[in-house]
Amino acid sequence: PDYMTAEPEQIIEIDSADKLAALAAGVNTGAEFQLDGKTVSAGGEGWTFVQTADIDLSGYAEGEGWTPIGQANANFMGTYDGSRFHITGLTINRTYDYQGLFGCINYAVIKNIHIVDCSITGARCIGALVGAVYGSAITGCSASGTVTGTKDSVGGIAGYAGGRIEASFSTCNVSGERTIGGVAGYASYYGKYIQNCWSSGSVSATGHSAGGIVGSNANGVIVRYCYST
Repeated sequence: PDYMTAEPEQIIEIDSADKLAALAAGVNTGAEFQLDGKTVSAGGEGWTFVQTADIDLSGYAEGEGWTPIGQANANFMGTYDGSRFHITGLTINRTYDYQGLFGCINYAVIKNIHIVDCSITGARCIGALVGAVYGSAITGCSASGTVTGTKDSVGGIAGYAGGRIEASFSTCNVSGERTIGGVAGYASYYGKYIQNCWSSGSVSATGHSAGGIVGSNANGVIVRYCYST
């Protein structure tokens, strides 16, 4: 596997819902944290987290549901490789911004994650995979289910896409007020792109700017080799 190119001491395997939740709790402190007996740098920067089994998050569905990995003031900054395993039972029911499996990622790499039948509700910057992407790369990911925001920047994969998304798809039904997209709600970051992606779920906005791939595209983001049905 390509993750084995990382330094062995900087690889942590994620094989259960509890371990994924422990990763979220550690990242969200905004400081160094302990995971699997190792001291991990703030945000997981420089570390690779490798999923080694299908993970069911239904045990974290009560109340407000899953707590995203990475917050507005404590971004995830590592590499997460889902190894093409599935994540099921992802449920979020909040009135806050930055909701998804990951909340905010910054100069991170997210790849090979397949989210199945999620149910996510939030305010602004809401996505099945990531709420807000800053200078990061997403590749080889997919999501199905429903993603709902009461405000703007809501997408099947990412709510705000300030990075690169490629070879990914969403069949999520996505809805919100404005800048609503099948793959990304609002894309804005010079030199970045969305390519080789597709969507097939419904996309609806109560206000303006809805699209099968991107709800709104600004500041030179290139969208190419994509389609929506």
